Amino acid sequence: MAAESKADEHRLIELMIGYQNGNVEDFAGLYDALKRPLLRYLWTFVRNASVAEDLLQDTFLQVHRARHTYTPPRPVRPWIYAITRHVALMHLRSARRRKEVLPDDRLPDLPVPPDVEKLADRINDFVDTIEDRVTTFEDMVETSPPQEIRASVSAVRRQTAVVRRFISPQRDALDALYRDSKGMLTQQQAFMIREQADRIARDVEELDLVRERSLVITEELLNRIAQEQNSRMYVLSIIAAIFLPITFITGLFGMNVAGLPGVEHQAAFLIVAGLMLGVTLATLALLRAKRWF
Repeated sequence: MAAESKADEHRLIELMIGYQNGNVEDFAGLYDALKRPLLRYLWTFVRNASVAEDLLQDTFLQVHRARHTYTPPRPVRPWIYAITRHVALMHLRSARRRKEVLPDDRLPDLPVPPDVEKLADRINDFVDTIEDRVTTFEDMVETSPPQEIRASVSAVRRQTAVVRRFISPQRDALDALYRDSKGMLTQQQAFMIREQADRIARDVEELDLVRERSLVITEELLNRIAQEQNSRMYVLSIIAAIFLPITFITGLFGMNVAGLPGVEHQAAFLIVAGLMLGVTLATLALLRAKRWF
């Protein structure tokens, strides 16, 4: 499953790069790959299939306008999901200003219990802050030293896990209150409770997405560290390959035993030095012919 997910994300990155270069077919492939999951995600916000369809078109319009801000190899899915969430939240805020809870219902603007609304607002603000931090880390992955980011990303992951652990019961409690509200709350009040429960549920989903994005960032940082280590080991291996033959020659002629050739010859040092230079050049030529550097 992890391999399939990576392959799918790699395909989305290729489509996004082609789309940035003006390939219309790549845009169609991107749309087909993300249409269904984005519709399901939008439906959790509006609970209306027709409105979700309209918001999907708005989402891809925003993707088109912001396509130049995408920087490969940054994961495409979290980037588009962040745009989708922004479109959905803007729609909900606009509907709230028009005193509409859902497009098909005209309900009185009854107040939500202050503690419930305050809780949902604080959670939403926290999620927005965490998302902004993760987006900043994603932008820093390719430009900043991994050591400067890893600790911060790990802190965000731990903080996200702790907050999710505490808000999940809040979501379940509001769901239970909505289900058992008959005889205690009016229909309108129950519906407003359900709206707050849905807000917290969406925030839980956003925290899950943040955790996945943090894992992707961590993997990219580890890949960068591994690539840097491989590059250093490669350079050291080339140096060792160059010096190994001449080290053998110096060791052979440096033995303190009788019978070594050239001991009494005046030009022996120059001959051995020339031999070492020739072996070095031959080694470099061989490595170059093998395309090892």
